[in-house]
Amino acid sequence: MTIPDDDSTKRKRWTHLRRVLERAGPFKDPNFEPSTELLSGIESVRILIIGAGGLGCELLKDM
Repeated sequence: MTIPDDDSTKRKRWTHLRRVLERAGPFKDPNFEPSTELLSGIESVRILIIGAGGLGCELLKDM
């Protein structure tokens, strides 16, 4: 089974995160500036997880 790698699939994957990053809101920091460029920055971030026991295992599974 192959998974289609088109733009619509990628857009659906990040829909909820895009709602947070691209909108201003009452609970956000006053200095926060919504931008469509924030998501591309997050996609390129590298994460190091040390001690993958308990909750860490769930984080590794979802990456």
